[in-house]
Amino acid sequence: MSDPLDVLSLNSASLLALLMAVATALRLRRGPWDAALTPVVLALAVSVILTVGARELVPFIGHFLHKIRFACLGITTFALLVLVRVAQEQGQSGRVAARWALWGAGCAGTAIGALSLARGELRHMRAEVSMVERDPDFLAIAAMLRGKRVVVPLRLGGLAETGSLVGYAPRFGFEAVTGPYSQGDPKFFRFTVHLEWEERWLYAEQTRRNLLGAAGADYLFDRRPRAVRPSGLHPVVENGHGALLPAEVPAFRAATVVPALLDVAKDQRELIGDLVNILLPDGYQLPLVEVDAVSPLDRDRFPVVVGTDDALLAKYPRAAVLLIGRGPATGDARAYRLPIDLAEDRHFYRAPAYDIAGWSAFDRAATRSLWRLIAMAAEVAPQWRRFRAERLRYAPVSPVIAENRIAVELAPGVFGVVRQSWFPSWHVHAGRLWRTTQGLMLIRAESTEPVRLELRSPWAGWLGRR
Repeated sequence: MSDPLDVLSLNSASLLALLMAVATALRLRRGPWDAALTPVVLALAVSVILTVGARELVPFIGHFLHKIRFACLGITTFALLVLVRVAQEQGQSGRVAARWALWGAGCAGTAIGALSLARGELRHMRAEVSMVERDPDFLAIAAMLRGKRVVVPLRLGGLAETGSLVGYAPRFGFEAVTGPYSQGDPKFFRFTVHLEWEERWLYAEQTRRNLLGAAGADYLFDRRPRAVRPSGLHPVVENGHGALLPAEVPAFRAATVVPALLDVAKDQRELIGDLVNILLPDGYQLPLVEVDAVSPLDRDRFPVVVGTDDALLAKYPRAAVLLIGRGPATGDARAYRLPIDLAEDRHFYRAPAYDIAGWSAFDRAATRSLWRLIAMAAEVAPQWRRFRAERLRYAPVSPVIAENRIAVELAPGVFGVVRQSWFPSWHVHAGRLWRTTQGLMLIRAESTEPVRLELRSPWAGWLGRR
């Protein structure tokens, strides 16, 4: 319980449970307050459940309300409902007074909250932003980043710290892979978690190349100037604000690829996806798409299938099959086997999304096993190199990117990956579109026209930008 957020959660849950016990006891006395106390008990019960972990059922909103906010809400609601009920017992005049009291309390609370925010937090934020933007060290880094894409890790890059670099991306004309970039599609969390909360992958060149390559990132930001940083990286800018470390792979926003259909049991998809895309050398160049996301008519168009069962050779007679796991030789020239021990999943964290404390704690504990995983990948490197040489192709293309629109020129029938997070509001013209297991966009050209992607924001998105 050294994490202060965990302490807040424990305190919130304990307080809510106490209030629920008091309300339940009053409810069981079967007095005149029964009707009013029933919703109080139910509301507090739901609050306790959300506070102690069920927030994963409602991502983002549940996570926002997870900490001490529910305790404050529960206390206020409990007090107001009881007071309103007492007033109602006083007859018609009491009911009128109760309605006005409830309305007045809501207005007063809103006004006090808005005033305190405007006079406190917002003033502090404006002062801080002004100070950072006048810092010559920050301006030197921002100038280098213009038109580029950067990865800002949680601890190494100070992602959640005051004055985080990601907050200045729109103003200074660069993109941040972590932070707001990851909020388009909740499934994109599968990818960004390895950059934000699992920093151990950034300390080995092989896994770092995969993550930065998949992100299409030009730089990795280190906010700890002149500190011990990932080996093999040399800053292009280093000053009092931090250091920009160039990626070891070219930063492509789009590329032609040979994708693979991932046809395995649901409980193995994340594991095998991580093994291929993060662990194997240049594994990011093989985008994977879950079989359930592809229509039966389109499945035969995928030139490669990744799985664990030899029966895939018969199921997909025209595709090359990459078999993950130990097993006998098949004798089929289309089969490539990587004898990786799938029990190695203990090196990958599998827990509720958005449990930042759990992810971070596992990352620290599993750092020592990183090199065991690198050694495991080296054991299958010959088979993987043969598969890549015979089956994979990877070449950069230059997409035309405008606000909410992306155009990519591909030959008919060619697949391409666009290194931007997938979202249901993306619509494709002159091609097909799928979401990869890493949350990026895989396209296929259907004609000689450029494949055009257009983001049609729903009304809520439009309203939020006003």
